[in-house]
Amino acid sequence: IGIIIFSFLISYAIIRHDLFILSPERALPDIIRTMPDGLILADLDDRIIIANAAAAAIVNGGKELPCGKTAGSILPQNVYREIRSAVLATGTVTDYEAVLPADTNSVVSIAASLVRDPDNEPAGIILIIHDITRRKEQERALRVANDKLSLLDQLTRHDISNLVTALASYLTLLREKNYDQKTS
Repeated sequence: IGIIIFSFLISYAIIRHDLFILSPERALPDIIRTMPDGLILADLDDRIIIANAAAAAIVNGGKELPCGKTAGSILPQNVYREIRSAVLATGTVTDYEAVLPADTNSVVSIAASLVRDPDNEPAGIILIIHDITRRKEQERALRVANDKLSLLDQLTRHDISNLVTALASYLTLLREKNYDQKTS
């Protein structure tokens, strides 16, 4: 009888408190908190409403981004202005590359989208910020290595061309010497 009563209590708790049910309302805060990319939600007055820890790490060196601060104050003014005007005009922006201020010196890729209220009116802008600093450094290193290989290729080709020309000259001399010996 105790096991049956305990089972009913557990079943009641699961149903009453929606345990083990994954719903958007319950999952959203965890998704925002654990995203590896930075997420910033700003209203149309450019005030930050929500920012996750990844956004703080990328744009502010790990210091928390206080709600109410303007989005234009954490991103370069011209960058945020361009993104904001493009989002208001087209609804989305993808792969906008920007260099953050000198204290972080990070290169980021920003995707942004217009957020609408239930009446389908513009309510804000959501920014997804991905740190691509390491990728840009690797691209630069790859370009330098490619330039060096190209230079080495040109030098090697030039050296081989010189050797082939010298060998061709020797062959010509040998042919002339053999021809002279046969005629005499």
